[in-house]
Amino acid sequence: MIDPGALKTCLTIEAPVETDDGQGGVARDYAPFAKVWAKVAPLGARHDVAADADGVAVRYRILSFQERDNGRFIEIEAELRVE
Repeated sequence: MIDPGALKTCLTIEAPVETDDGQGGVARDYAPFAKVWAKVAPLGARHDVAADADGVAVRYRILSFQERDNGRFIEIEAELRVE
């Protein structure tokens, strides 16, 4: 069981919204869907070069509480690239 006090970061969950682009396709955007409290923990970082751009990729694990799903927790692994 997780300590509720560890959920210190407020995240905004966004959902895709598609609108007609006027040429038979769609334009996809994202709109706020829900706000959740989360525990964000860094997992590690690595230096890399992508398309000749020097940078660092930082991996995070996010544990979040979801009210809509019977009060269950969801765990997400995410990566942030900093150039």
